[in-house]
Amino acid sequence: MPKEEKIDFKEVRSFVEKTIVEAGTEIMKYYGKESLGSKEKTSKADIVTNADHASNKIICDAIAKKYPNHTILSEEGEHVVGKGYTWVIDPLDGTKNFSLTTPLFGVFIALVYNGEVIVGGCYLPVMKELFYAQKGIGLTLNGKRVYCSNEDLEHSYGAGSIKWSTVNSKLWIKFANYANKETFYIAALGSAALSASYTACGRRDWYVSSAKGGVWDFAVSALMLKEAGCKISKLDGSEWKFGDVEMVAANPVLHRKLISIINSK
Repeated sequence: MPKEEKIDFKEVRSFVEKTIVEAGTEIMKYYGKESLGSKEKTSKADIVTNADHASNKIICDAIAKKYPNHTILSEEGEHVVGKGYTWVIDPLDGTKNFSLTTPLFGVFIALVYNGEVIVGGCYLPVMKELFYAQKGIGLTLNGKRVYCSNEDLEHSYGAGSIKWSTVNSKLWIKFANYANKETFYIAALGSAALSASYTACGRRDWYVSSAKGGVWDFAVSALMLKEAGCKISKLDGSEWKFGDVEMVAANPVLHRKLISIINSK
């Protein structure tokens, strides 16, 4: 049997941070110039631009050169998870915001090993903010350790799915009904990169996503939130695992309350 590959996490961090900033810098060359060139994928809200493809090429080319034996799963490329190491990429998360010159978008890069997310990077190019998480090590923002908030639900600020449809309307009705008991706030930022990173560093207090996105929306999100001290799960409260495309995240006390609301009769 071939010897199992070992990676140097310091080297991986340097690679991820360099590559994700290069991709974000490339994206900004298109910012404010792309709206008329956007192309629909599945709907008017689900689009792809030249910036998505340019970012994807930078990241995929860098991985192929540095880690030629690793699998790549990208929103704008192959959707395959390999054995061993797989890189999961969203080259431009929040493309609709980007196309409308709304500065709420980012780049996601995750490294998954045998079905577990072990490294995650998120770069917000307009704000020049770089989040980096490693399993068991913590989450940093531009090199400084950050943590989730310790707020309770009342007067909290949450981040939720931007998509309201038959898929999740019952969920949001439960939150609307619960507002008769407590006042809280929720905003849809239109980007998993923003929603997850902002919740992880305490700018938002909780995050509920039920819009059934892609694995690239959740891989980095899950690791950042965990390493910042959040409890994460699926909507029914069961353990979140790589491949799940829904999430509830908050500090452990608030998480229990959110799960209670979501699963109330």
